[in-house]
Amino acid sequence: MFIQWATIVISLLFLENVSPQEKCESEWKRFSRAFYKRYCNATFDEAEKTCQSEDGHLVSIHSKEENQFVHDLICPMDTTKNSGDHLNGNIWIGLRKDEKGVWRWVDGTEMDFKLWTSGEPNNYGGNEDCGHMYIYDAPSWNDVRCNRRMRFFICKTVMIIEKL
Repeated sequence: MFIQWATIVISLLFLENVSPQEKCESEWKRFSRAFYKRYCNATFDEAEKTCQSEDGHLVSIHSKEENQFVHDLICPMDTTKNSGDHLNGNIWIGLRKDEKGVWRWVDGTEMDFKLWTSGEPNNYGGNEDCGHMYIYDAPSWNDVRCNRRMRFFICKTVMIIEKL
């Protein structure tokens, strides 16, 4: 009996010491010619640094289908709204304004698809230089300050296909 209780206590202690990132991190999932992975709890710069350590970048989105795929990587996870922070549950995407105020993907790909929420980007209050995706209702985009913490972010890495 003691061994069973000791095993349970040790297991619970181990679970308590698992970081939020380890609880949230997913496996790589494929869509078209790229792989995507979910992480949690970061500022924009922290998220991009994590993605670069995985040989990728924060996700760039190039179609409505890809946008929905990214959204679905989070849902149906617990995306309960937190009344204390309206950004809780939303997703960093790889959009950032450059020094000229032009929105660009951090991976350098062309911005050939946009799905801003109506009235966005609006730079509300100034310095809203990074983009995130809402996960409640329709998965559209908003601009926000880069130093905010988002509950989720998605890394993307592109497959390299060699010709034989």
